[in-house]
Amino acid sequence: FRDNPEDLQQIENCHYYTHQLNGMLEMLGLNGILFVTNNLESLLHSLYQQEIAPDPAILATARQAIRLVYRHLDSLVDGEADNPAKFFPIYQKIMQARGVEAISEADLFFPDMREEPPLPPVQYPLDTQARLAAARHARAQFQSGLLGWLKDANNRQHLQQMVDAVRSIEKLPAPHEQRIFWWISSGFLDSLLLNEGETDKTTRRLCGKIEQEIRHLDKENHQIADQLTRELLYRVARSKPVSERIQEISQVYDWQALLTSFDHCLLYTSPSPRDRT
Repeated sequence: FRDNPEDLQQIENCHYYTHQLNGMLEMLGLNGILFVTNNLESLLHSLYQQEIAPDPAILATARQAIRLVYRHLDSLVDGEADNPAKFFPIYQKIMQARGVEAISEADLFFPDMREEPPLPPVQYPLDTQARLAAARHARAQFQSGLLGWLKDANNRQHLQQMVDAVRSIEKLPAPHEQRIFWWISSGFLDSLLLNEGETDKTTRRLCGKIEQEIRHLDKENHQIADQLTRELLYRVARSKPVSERIQEISQVYDWQALLTSFDHCLLYTSPSPRDRT
């Protein structure tokens, strides 16, 4: 395809084999690499659909990504630990080729759990109406705090309102994964409340995302996006251990190797939009 860009069959074959690779990675549970190769598959599809011009640099990025994936799989067979953070430089190139400017390290943040999180006990008994009433109260409390904080980020009382609202949500009956999300969200908000520093656009966006999830508390089958959970978890990992909750989260998740790899990559790559505290 590089030598004859009009031969779309070649790039279609690449797309097909990448799709097959993604199926294998999904079965193996290698979610970090899968996140990269899913975006590679999208890039190859755009090339096949001629939505993106077959620039030599883009084709080189695709070839490099595939080589890195197979090399990584070989290293796993040899006993090395899975560390998707090592793919961040090539992931940046893939996303830039797709026209994405804001690229976050959190996209490849897949830390392993050392142990089950010490979630706060659920408050029983709560019938459906009582649970919905508690959810509505928490939503109003969080929204009030969020609006006040967006107007005056230096007012800690508004952040405390947001923390209290999420703390109350943590105690409501919910599926296990949702309860972990609220547990992590509480740690993220602790980091805002107890850490001094400027509030950036990403922080405000994440708080808005938490508020959106609170709106869905009355929906039984709602699923919280895994990527949002990872974004919040990444911000907690980059924060100082200023609260008991943050210390709990850092005890549960094994993230040091990932953070070290991200920092190492950044020493050898040019600056790009990143999501760090």
